[in-house]
Amino acid sequence: MAGPMVPYSLSEANHIWLNHLYISVADYQIIHEREKAICRWQTWKKQQEKDYSDAADDEMDEWNQIFIEKLEEKFKTKLNYIEKLYKSIIPYFQNIVVVILKLLLSTVSSGKDKEAEIMEDMS
Repeated sequence: MAGPMVPYSLSEANHIWLNHLYISVADYQIIHEREKAICRWQTWKKQQEKDYSDAADDEMDEWNQIFIEKLEEKFKTKLNYIEKLYKSIIPYFQNIVVVILKLLLSTVSSGKDKEAEIMEDMS
């Protein structure tokens, strides 16, 4: 636990605290069951993602066969670029949404500021 950025006194205090920490049997069982549940949830989530990706691939293959083959070549390449863009964005989508929402909220002034501006204009 002690690293180059952790002072020796803090790592020593942490070591002593952990050595003298009392965990009851009930607390230990709760911690153990929580870890088992997290493991089960992660396994279930991975299985669900695998099943979903397999189903999505099957649907995409059908869609490709029906529509993409009828497109002109320039539209096919544009569609492929868009698909690559979406695939690259998906892992970062939540962060992108947060940034966009922050930008939107930063441009909106609160109602109290508006009221103060109106009162100043009236004076």
